[in-house]
Amino acid sequence: MSERKSKGYWQNQKNRLGEAKMVIRELKVKVLPSYNVLVERGYSALGSAIMRHSTFRETRRLLGEPERKLIVKTQYTQFSKLERDLQEIIEERGHFPSREELYASGRSIIISGIKKYGGFCVVRKKWVTNLF
Repeated sequence: MSERKSKGYWQNQKNRLGEAKMVIRELKVKVLPSYNVLVERGYSALGSAIMRHSTFRETRRLLGEPERKLIVKTQYTQFSKLERDLQEIIEERGHFPSREELYASGRSIIISGIKKYGGFCVVRKKWVTNLF
């Protein structure tokens, strides 16, 4: 957790970008995490500053991150849709992804789908069962 910043610190775009780069390094991720992840990991000031003075999309663009696919939250109304997206990630990584890998790859929406269908243990077990 960092010390309190001076008045006006977060209004400066260079400061927000510098802090974002530092957080990416500290969390050992490839992309700027979502607001919820920043809050969970103790970086709520950065998350709030981004939301107040800019957007996460714009901040990621300025950091040189690739454009994220926007996925509508209602996408996982059927397990088969979640399976399709998980299959893509498993083929990329060679294994069932962890929560941290999903956050780091910008696919945190999949975590919501996994939660909807019972959580990581249940979905992983269902996945393995369907492979045989």
